[in-house]
Amino acid sequence: MIRTKGEAGTGNVVEAVRHMRTMNREIRQLIAMPAEEVTGFAKVNGIPYELALKVKELGRLPVVNFAAGGSPPRPMRR
Repeated sequence: MIRTKGEAGTGNVVEAVRHMRTMNREIRQLIAMPAEEVTGFAKVNGIPYELALKVKELGRLPVVNFAAGGSPPRPMRR
């Protein structure tokens, strides 16, 4: 499972959306690149070569995405 990150407790989903868009853009780049360039892509992005090949083959991450969010709770009143 991969967690799309945002700023915890803020209810602001902008960072989570930005993170998801970055991941999708890099997956599209990986899918489109020639097989000879996958090694370099994996090294630059710090991922195992086998994982990069699997993502290229599937066209998506081989895991589910977890994105939590919503509005932060109201402060408790005393």
